[in-house]
Amino acid sequence: MLVVGRIIAHRSEYQIPLLPIKGNIRFLWLLLGVPDVIGTGDRYTGTLLVLALTLLVLALTLLVLSAMTLMALTLLVLALTL
Repeated sequence: MLVVGRIIAHRSEYQIPLLPIKGNIRFLWLLLGVPDVIGTGDRYTGTLLVLALTLLVLALTLLVLSAMTLMALTLLVLALTL
């Protein structure tokens, strides 16, 4: 994940086309609703984007696990009441 972050962070050096939009990292970052407080800091914005996406995946995973836990508890209560 850090390697991906470094590649995205230095996209101008590697010329990685993520979207056919100039300044695509900043565009994606602004699309997520985060203001560009670093100015022209594409280098840091790419790393932050990877971090944000990682946290989003982690949050969705925890949401699924909590739903599964809730379902398991419901089935346990149903089994105990029968």
